[in-house]
Amino acid sequence: MKLNTGIIAQALPTAPMFLCGQPDHRLILSDVRFLLTEKSFYSGDILYFSEWEKLKTRTGDLPLYIFCVGGGNEAANFF
Repeated sequence: MKLNTGIIAQALPTAPMFLCGQPDHRLILSDVRFLLTEKSFYSGDILYFSEWEKLKTRTGDLPLYIFCVGGGNEAANFF
């Protein structure tokens, strides 16, 4: 299944200010999930959602694809 990240972004109650990553390639995702703080392994074909307040204090690896909600310029600099 191919998921269109633009449609997902428009459906969010709070629009993301930044979409980080490379949007010019064929992004094929199998699922969309929330980023859980206790999890440390992430699939490369899943889009994960996280709020900036939870993401900025996170330690360890991050998944390849993240929708970060909030954070403004601080989040953009982080990515």
